Amino acid sequence: MDAPDQEEAVLAALDSGAAQMVASVLPAFHRARSWPESVRAAYEAMFAFAMEEPEYTRLGAVEMFTVGREALRRRDGVMEGLEALLTPGYELAPDTPPIAAEAIGGAIYALIHDQVKSKGPESLPELIPMATYMTGNAVAARFAQRIGSLRLLLAGRIIAFAGALCLAFWGGFGALSVWALFVPIALAEIGDGMTQPAVMAAALSIEPRLAGTAAGLMGFLQMTAAALGSFVVALLPYDNPLGLIAAFGGFVGMSLAGALVAVGCVARAGRPVLPAAAATAAPAAEGN
Repeated sequence: MDAPDQEEAVLAALDSGAAQMVASVLPAFHRARSWPESVRAAYEAMFAFAMEEPEYTRLGAVEMFTVGREALRRRDGVMEGLEALLTPGYELAPDTPPIAAEAIGGAIYALIHDQVKSKGPESLPELIPMATYMTGNAVAARFAQRIGSLRLLLAGRIIAFAGALCLAFWGGFGALSVWALFVPIALAEIGDGMTQPAVMAAALSIEPRLAGTAAGLMGFLQMTAAALGSFVVALLPYDNPLGLIAAFGGFVGMSLAGALVAVGCVARAGRPVLPAAAATAAPAAEGN
């Protein structure tokens, strides 16, 4: 087969695989009851298809770069179609820049490329938590302007706690599987994506002139908590799922309790829930 015929064959394989992938993603997206659930369901369907069709996944994620410009153009067309699924997010956060969907799509494609190249298509479910976190993170700061940072904190922690309950349910009533692990973790990461940007911005806004110090302290506390968490997990039994469920549920439950305490402290102090609109100006205030 000469070069032009080989290129046409590869392009035809890319088009066929892309059409099948979209056909599996769209129904999953539209069946969900809310946009965050739709995004998670779409990622799950996309990565499940990628695992079932490893040849197409390698071709579309890695090998297509050796084909030519036409393959890249068609790849961009598929990505634009998938990025359209993020459009409902703009209704939740109208001030989000239009380029956000393109940035999210490009970042996730880069993750897929590196994951497939280094570990193979069968490892793609590992990306579901990160992909959902990135998507939720992109609209969280803008959405916080409408409901306030602490209310967004509670919403995110409740979603994450729902993920922990799902994991406990699956572990108690059925055998754990790849999806039984990654669906609850994906929910937790959506909650993290909703929580962290607004809460960090709110914390920095308390004393704007000390925003740099506050950012360093928060980073130190995050790393300390991660180190303690790793130590606790290492002590738990690893021959059954109870240790995993206890660790995951325990940390998520502690974060929800911390959110309730924070909101309670603000309410007792008689202060309004801090809107993110004020918080986002904090870093700029320190630099002036």
